[in-house]
Amino acid sequence: MKGVLETIFTMVLQFLVEEKYVQLEHYFLDGTKIEANANRYTFVWGKAVVQYKAKLQEKVHTLFEAIEEAERQENAE
Repeated sequence: MKGVLETIFTMVLQFLVEEKYVQLEHYFLDGTKIEANANRYTFVWGKAVVQYKAKLQEKVHTLFEAIEEAERQENAE
């Protein structure tokens, strides 16, 4: 279940970032412009998209680990 929750959380977080409902604390800007009506002069490098998703997944994994650690500490108390 944990893996499913992480996947769903990542997808929702990515959607919120793309729709500018939330801002991540740290982000990287490579100067790529994305337009709704893209043509051959407006594009995103596929490798950049893959790297962004991988970094987002790492952040989500770290967040879930922190949540689990907090739960362990609460249970220990």
